[in-house]
Amino acid sequence: LLEKLKERWLSTGLWHNLELVKTVIVEPQGGEKIDFDELLQVYYDAIKYKGEKDGALLVAVCRGKVSEGLDFSDDNARAVVTIGIPFPNVKDLQ
Repeated sequence: LLEKLKERWLSTGLWHNLELVKTVIVEPQGGEKIDFDELLQVYYDAIKYKGEKDGALLVAVCRGKVSEGLDFSDDNARAVVTIGIPFPNVKDLQ
């Protein structure tokens, strides 16, 4: 779904418009943890050091890599938009 969303936003021009005002970062599929840590650092830097763009947009998958490493406190997230409902963990008693 993430790839379909990205393709749609690219084809409609929305992705380009977002990149004009925000640093747009997409959670990588696969890859090493070090690559993901570098991506998170780019995200945190975009939030902390405001330059020509105001903040960042992180597009990620529920229960993906981001759920294991992103801290949504304080300035790290002002809005979280969830598309679809993630399936619960099969072994979760709740």
